[in-house]
Amino acid sequence: MGCIEWRNKVVLVGALVALGCGGSEKKPEAPEPEVSEEVDDEEVELVPVEKIEEIKSIFERRASSVARCFPIAVESGEVDPNERVQVSVGLVIQPDGSPSKVRILGSSKRSKALETCVIESVQRWEFITLPIPLEYSYGFKLQRF
Repeated sequence: MGCIEWRNKVVLVGALVALGCGGSEKKPEAPEPEVSEEVDDEEVELVPVEKIEEIKSIFERRASSVARCFPIAVESGEVDPNERVQVSVGLVIQPDGSPSKVRILGSSKRSKALETCVIESVQRWEFITLPIPLEYSYGFKLQRF
């Protein structure tokens, strides 16, 4: 019978521990933030997907003008002719289609000549008209022809 009494004590202690663990007071929950369903009188304008696809198409069609920057970087001695360079450019396309704030976001090879050429090339482009300014980025892969 000693074994049975011992098991009963273990079960009793286990039950007390289980009750003790969950017996603390529940903390009050933080109030949920208020969500206003009112919409301002001004309508929020977005750039239609078709226009974004057209902008991507412009980059693809004009990539050859940026590709001309690779030989310039090679001639400067900053890039090896056998390298492949990836360059990401960022800009804001204004509602009238003009580019602004053109900058290099990243490059697999640092080259002042290459980066300057890419920026100057994209700054000369004209884009489509938009309802609002649009931040856009695009990546170019440049290599020897």
